[in-house]
Amino acid sequence: MPTTARPTAAAASSPVPGLSLGLSHEPTSQERRRALRVYTLMAAIVLMSAADLYMTLTHLSGVGMGEANPIARWVMSYGSPWLLGVWKFGCIGLACLIFTIARYRRSGEIACWTCLAVLTALTVHWIAYSAEASTLTPQMHIIASGEAANWVRMGE
Repeated sequence: MPTTARPTAAAASSPVPGLSLGLSHEPTSQERRRALRVYTLMAAIVLMSAADLYMTLTHLSGVGMGEANPIARWVMSYGSPWLLGVWKFGCIGLACLIFTIARYRRSGEIACWTCLAVLTALTVHWIAYSAEASTLTPQMHIIASGEAANWVRMGE
C-alpha cells in the first residue's frame, strides 16, 4: 500500500485555505540545502541593502545625488532619513518574505541570486560614484542649484 506524505506545519497553518506556504511534504535533503542557500543569500541581501542605504544617506546629506528610481525619489522628497529607511527595509522585508515562502523552489533560489547580482552591481556603482564624487563636487553643486528633475538632497 502506498504511503501518502503528511502535511507539514507550514502547509497546515496557511492563513488562506488551499494555499501552501511551503511544501505539503517533508523537505528532501536537496530542498533543505536549497533553503540554507536561500537564507544565506537573504542575509547577504539584507547586509548589502543596509550598505546601500548608508551610502545613499551619506550622499544625500552632502551635495545630493541623482536618483533614477522615481518611487525612491518621491520617498526622498519628504527629506526624512527615517522614512527612507522604513521604505527601504519594508521593500527588503517583503522580498525576504517571498524568498522564504519560495525557499524550497529553484525559482526562489534563482530570484535570490538575481537580487544579489543586482546589489553587487549597485555596490560596484557606489564604489565608482564615491571615487568620482570628490572630483566632480563643483559640477554637482551646479547641477543641484539648477534643480534637475532627478536630483535629490536631504539636510542643510
